[in-house]
Amino acid sequence: MTVRVGIIGCGAISASHIEALRGLPNAEVIACTDVDCAAARQRADEFGIPHALTTADDLLSRGDVDMVCICVPPKWHAEVFAKAVT
Repeated sequence: MTVRVGIIGCGAISASHIEALRGLPNAEVIACTDVDCAAARQRADEFGIPHALTTADDLLSRGDVDMVCICVPPKWHAEVFAKAVT
């Protein structure tokens, strides 16, 4: 079974998370999002991620994301986590 992953936050740390996920045999990063559209598009292009989105809500509302990786600054972790689990 493949776990389809969405990346929330496309800053510098997201590259490390994506690289780690790419090393897992059953993980596939299918979408990423960032409040900076250009950052999301750049990360998607860099790693061949099919979908670049502009809000966490857009990513979380997708029916094909099984898991998210939260890569936003720490002060926003709780807010994004709360959205992800509801």
